[in-house]
Amino acid sequence: MRVDKWGHADVNGVQKGYISVRNPATGKCYKKQAETTFFPERWSKRQTEMEIKSPFGNSTPKVDEPEKWIGTSSSGMKIGGFYKKTNGTGATAWSIYQGKNR
Repeated sequence: MRVDKWGHADVNGVQKGYISVRNPATGKCYKKQAETTFFPERWSKRQTEMEIKSPFGNSTPKVDEPEKWIGTSSSGMKIGGFYKKTNGTGATAWSIYQGKNR
């Protein structure tokens, strides 16, 4: 993954931007069309994992998209994800940007 463009951080340190991902079969990088959010740079990998676990444990399915969950981490950040694994655990999670859209 390569970050192509960053935005300004919100009050929680979440940033939005655009990335390119490498196709392992061809080795070529392709720009992801959708905007991506990034967890705060100051967080370690361990802190990021713990911050994701806290809202997942208290999450509620989205009414219009029951395969997705949303919750608030122990530090007050909104985090979303997917309930995709068969054992009921989360498959992926992302930070939710709460700043002004530019």
